[in-house]
Amino acid sequence: MKLTQVEKPGANRLIAAVLIAILLIVVSVWPAAAEEQRDLREGITGEYPTETMWGVLPRFKMNPDTGAGTGIKLKGANVFGTSLLIDVANIFTTNQYHVYELLLAIPRIGSGKSYWYAMAFIEFDLIPDMRMFGVGNDTSNYMFDEEDAKVGDEATVEYMNVAPRLTFGRSFGEKYFIAFQAFYREVWLDRGDNDNLPQLEDKDYYPDLPGGTKGGQTPGLALAFIRSTRNDQYRPTKGSRIEAYIENVGPFFGADYQYSRFMGDARKYFLLFGKYNVLALHARAETLEGCYEDIPWWELPYLGGRDSMRGYWEGRFRGRGSLLTNAEFRYHIYHLKKKLWKIKLDFLIDGNLFFDAGRVFRYSDDWHDTPFENWKYTGGFGVRFTTPPNLMGRADIGFSREQEFATYFNFGTVF
Repeated sequence: MKLTQVEKPGANRLIAAVLIAILLIVVSVWPAAAEEQRDLREGITGEYPTETMWGVLPRFKMNPDTGAGTGIKLKGANVFGTSLLIDVANIFTTNQYHVYELLLAIPRIGSGKSYWYAMAFIEFDLIPDMRMFGVGNDTSNYMFDEEDAKVGDEATVEYMNVAPRLTFGRSFGEKYFIAFQAFYREVWLDRGDNDNLPQLEDKDYYPDLPGGTKGGQTPGLALAFIRSTRNDQYRPTKGSRIEAYIENVGPFFGADYQYSRFMGDARKYFLLFGKYNVLALHARAETLEGCYEDIPWWELPYLGGRDSMRGYWEGRFRGRGSLLTNAEFRYHIYHLKKKLWKIKLDFLIDGNLFFDAGRVFRYSDDWHDTPFENWKYTGGFGVRFTTPPNLMGRADIGFSREQEFATYFNFGTVF
């Protein structure tokens, strides 16, 4: 099958430069704006920002799968004179991705070092060109030609989901957190429009694909335990964060599928020299247990994308389990703090060098039979723009064997 190139790397470089320039302006004008950290959106952590304010600001993002995108975020604090926080956001990208989010949170219930917290969150996503590459670590990639260029504007499947979550947790001494979460997800799938790309129903391409080709519901319950000693949530220089997470999905909750998810996540930060020259390390292991046919493919652990292996396509590798490691050297470049007319400028610019490595496991036996075989590797560099206390924008460029130049532009940290 011969595919033709439709995207030029030069366009990515130009868009990245424009977005970085815009971000410099945004972080100068909107200090204390909302952080798009994934842990905060999912609401399982109790490390909510203690400083916030009302504000409206634009959103920007760019990933190889979504293209460049923009939207609006509305952040509200102390709603109706209470401690309630509200966060409403949307984003729309050049590849026709739609994201809509609503977050309501009470970050502290009670006083003192130990407190309760609660959060309600709902998101809606429309991904018109989600690609499924198969299950396992050695799947073929039909969306790249021999020149490693992205090809095609269509996908194997159109993916749409709605996912509300309700979380209630407790902090113990500001270092330990335990959280309980009830969640619901419904997924709708439609066949892709490009007949030149394989479809989910094509068993020649996806002989080991589990259930979920028609969509379905996956409600359930989750429990998490977190220990965090890092000295800052957004720009840490020392400390660590450890999380143990378990969830269960099954017919008892009204689900169309049945499985349990187990995940362990560890992060450690070392200040090497100076005020900010940090070695950050991260490791994560995840597995799904249950009958293989009762696990929908979109719930399988995956690697690839902005938050795991930068340089591979989002969701490039999927399996019943995954192992991921990340290492970053973060170094300070510049700190601008001055007043220009009536605008207070305060932002930090940091650089980083990163190396990502990981693999997925098709079968449960792979965990102990071949744990160190067929690992995938990526590397690259990036820039971080931070406005204290809780806004961070990041631009990363990742390199892999399949994508020689993958640009990522998002808010929030990787880990």
